[in-house]
Amino acid sequence: MSNVTRRKGRQPPRPRATPPATEWLYPLPRDTQRALEAFRSAGKQCRNLGLLFDRYIGYLAGWRLDDKRTSPKKEALEQIRNTPIERELFDAYVRRWRALIGDAVVLEGSPTWRFLTGLGRKGPLEVGFTFHPLYGLPIIPGSGLKGLAHAYARVIAHASPADLARVFGTQTQQGKAIFFDAIPAAPPVLELDVMNPHYPDYYQGDEPPANWQSPQPVFFLTLGANSKFLFAVGGEEKAQASQWLLEALQQMGAGAKTSAGYGYWNVKLINAE
Repeated sequence: MSNVTRRKGRQPPRPRATPPATEWLYPLPRDTQRALEAFRSAGKQCRNLGLLFDRYIGYLAGWRLDDKRTSPKKEALEQIRNTPIERELFDAYVRRWRALIGDAVVLEGSPTWRFLTGLGRKGPLEVGFTFHPLYGLPIIPGSGLKGLAHAYARVIAHASPADLARVFGTQTQQGKAIFFDAIPAAPPVLELDVMNPHYPDYYQGDEPPANWQSPQPVFFLTLGANSKFLFAVGGEEKAQASQWLLEALQQMGAGAKTSAGYGYWNVKLINAE
């Protein structure tokens, strides 16, 4: 007789069936898991890339941490990269953005190679990417563009302190230029890239760098060269500020890994619509 005392009327839990290795699983609360399964069983698909990236990272059944033949991070990023964007939502977002910027100066550009921003953001994949918090589309925050233009004006254009204060402001003075978030002009092209650290044990602080250590690829998302973006600068000093931003994007680069060739742009001025 078993030495485990069971409550009267309670049945022992049934063992869960092992799902097939091709089935995607999600580490979610049970009620959320049921809602997601009902959503998917109805033939629907979540097309919010930011939501997929930050909340709905799946993994294939049967994955093991010690199985080097599998790469769940790569598989999850591929799933996000191949998710089609809801065109109606995208077009509505662009219309709202154009209504927001008013008579701002607009720049249009695309990366000369690849671009990424938000690489250091915390997340389930340990590599970040910046998506709009509501619409889930890739964006470049206006605060970062303002910092880039300020750095260019100060270091390369040698602008005077008075000009920098007038355009960008100080802790006691309001600037006369407004930098809006940059948004895709067309559905962006996401591409998968990889870093390949050759000394993983060294970077984790366990051993000195040595050639017997095995490289461990780190996959991350980027925007491809065919991704066209819109930048906007408003305010009284929009002409000067937009010119500094244009030259900064071309000469200094934006985002992460600029020293490796990422983040440089082909940009031109266009009229705001």
